[in-house]
Amino acid sequence: AQMSSSYRAILQDRDLPLKGHHFANATSSSSHACDVNLTEVELGLMQSQIWRRFHKLGPEELWRASNVDDPFDGSYCAWINRLIACKNLVFNKKPKVGTVCPGEEAAIMPDRTRDDGHILPRLIIQYGEPHTATTMQFQALCLAMVLARSDRPKTVDCKFTGREPSFDQEDKIQVLKMHSEDLARKSMLKANSSRREAWLFVTAENNTAGLEGGPQDLKSAVARASDRMQVQVKHVQVTGLVSLRGYQLAADLQPIFNLTDNETEDLLEYMRYWDVLRRCCGPQMSESYRAILQGKTPRSHGHFANATAEACDVDLSEVEGNLIRTRVWQRFKKRGSPKILWKASSADTEFTGQYCVRINRLIQCKRLPFNVMPKKKDRCPS
Repeated sequence: AQMSSSYRAILQDRDLPLKGHHFANATSSSSHACDVNLTEVELGLMQSQIWRRFHKLGPEELWRASNVDDPFDGSYCAWINRLIACKNLVFNKKPKVGTVCPGEEAAIMPDRTRDDGHILPRLIIQYGEPHTATTMQFQALCLAMVLARSDRPKTVDCKFTGREPSFDQEDKIQVLKMHSEDLARKSMLKANSSRREAWLFVTAENNTAGLEGGPQDLKSAVARASDRMQVQVKHVQVTGLVSLRGYQLAADLQPIFNLTDNETEDLLEYMRYWDVLRRCCGPQMSESYRAILQGKTPRSHGHFANATAEACDVDLSEVEGNLIRTRVWQRFKKRGSPKILWKASSADTEFTGQYCVRINRLIQCKRLPFNVMPKKKDRCPS
């Protein structure tokens, strides 16, 4: 918001200020300061020794461009500069959350309709027993709805809940994760009785469905889940396919949400990196990788433990940086979209480019169990 007046003029395609002619030329020259990839510079700052050592301790002013700006997050500069350019914002004026450029608005589609003419639902329920890849399905559903409602991402609310949904906010679309089959059933019945369009997605054990026929081969699994729960199930994510297809299972959502090919690519790009971080980072990381970090023998042996170890044998800072550079992050992070999209789980804080390295080091040295976050004062021995 307080960038140089010369660079602001360049962004807004105006004549350079006459005052300070040499400084204006230095700012505008392709060989000088601003002719760089600002996202890379922002991430470089977040990966600096100063940031890693003092980000949680030092004054907030150190982590932003000025007292008017929001903290850097890996995409802040690209977001705010785009809006400063297209909205012709003056010095010290910050755009409101939800503001988009005219070109982005033109590319946005209105309410999507399915082949049968119904609009997208006001309620999505994701149900499954713990440890059946429910979070992966929930995360993909949340993002799919944000992409389908890209003109109003802040109307999408994604969260884990132990309560029935409320329909008191007409503009809200709820994506709710539940571990109780009874609660999921009651929530669907409540939506039906209120004449609300609602979709139910579940995870289920089935080691044969989908192996040959792709998504269409899941019809029998959907029918069985619908009979068991006594409500209509929209789609089943079969646990036997998670190790075979991984994050690419999210592609099955394209026809359900009427996503374009570009939107599906964005969905898969995001899920590719998020899936690694989900398994290998934070208080809800896989039990196998936690055991490996803490020098223990993993409870799960064989293929699954080996697959987890292989998936996590990467530079997590690089993966985290790749997630921050995705089109999804760049497009929706600053537009009021669900906060769960920017973290590994509801127990974590947001990715920064160095979050996973920091949290994993503490989980390792403090031998923290599942779902336990380190305390603010926790430090590892030097």
